[in-house]
Amino acid sequence: MTLALALLAAWLYYRPPGAAVAAVVESAPVPSPRDAADDAAIWVDARDPAASLILGTDKKGGLCVYDLEGAEVQRFENGHQNNVDLRDACALPGGPAALVVTSAVEAHAVFVYRVDAAAHRLEALESSSFAVGVKPSGICLYRGAEARTYCFVNGADPQSGEDGVVEQWELSLAPDGERVVAERVRRFVVGGRAEGCACDDANGFLFVSQEKVAVWRYGAEPDAGAERVALDRVGIRGHLRADAEGIALVAAADGGGDLIVSSQGSNDFTVYERRPPHAYRGRFRLAAANGIDAVTHTDGIEACATPLGPHFPEGLFVAQDDINDGANQNFKFASWRDIADALELGR
Repeated sequence: MTLALALLAAWLYYRPPGAAVAAVVESAPVPSPRDAADDAAIWVDARDPAASLILGTDKKGGLCVYDLEGAEVQRFENGHQNNVDLRDACALPGGPAALVVTSAVEAHAVFVYRVDAAAHRLEALESSSFAVGVKPSGICLYRGAEARTYCFVNGADPQSGEDGVVEQWELSLAPDGERVVAERVRRFVVGGRAEGCACDDANGFLFVSQEKVAVWRYGAEPDAGAERVALDRVGIRGHLRADAEGIALVAAADGGGDLIVSSQGSNDFTVYERRPPHAYRGRFRLAAANGIDAVTHTDGIEACATPLGPHFPEGLFVAQDDINDGANQNFKFASWRDIADALELGR
């Protein structure tokens, strides 16, 4: 490549820094050193939103639970868990409750939990965990037609080594009511390393980050096949710098809202309209402020637009932080109102 072409490619690939937003809370560090924290989920306490919980994975050790001040309130040291997701009001042993799933890397399985809303604690449903046909990385839940619940898990095929394999499992309560049972209903290949994923239940969409290529939108119903549409591209043709990682949905009551994707290589986050064709709306970064260091090289993210007390009056954005000054990795919490104002998103 000539120098002129190299300079042109660099210019095309350059992305201006995103709008600077300050995190207002950070979590306690995860127990494991080096590259350990990965993904987050938000459980909203409908009776007392300020008492909601943040779930954060430690992919070298287990699952941590934090309050909205960032204090660790519970920890499961039950094996490497990479990604986490949840859905409210699912049929579970012990009665309807929020269902939590994590991708258990070493076990080649999905671990299943329920949220005890009264006690503000998670309960591991060990007999409901199930083996999958991949070495799992990403995981997300989908509430589909007829209120059926599905779990998507992606990773590498342990036999062939092929990466970017996605499996869809239908979850239901066993007839005896004692455990959750899983049945695989779909399997397809993204075409390369993929991890971050999220579902839009209302629109029947599955979004998957193929890390060095694109963020793809698939149909989320079991009969949707492998047809897909690119939300955005990685590299000079898009707004993302490798790797494309976590995906979060901020759903508005009117069917609108936003999708957020972690652009790991540029240390920031890209925002798109929830409604197709998912127009690009801008980018932001979490800068150092309030005694909290800047966020870099993010893997997993999560967000919601539910008011969660004084720190988060219009919702919450959570991001994993790769370099947490002077300590193990952790999660940073930012106000969704601050992000929306910085990007002039309107609400």
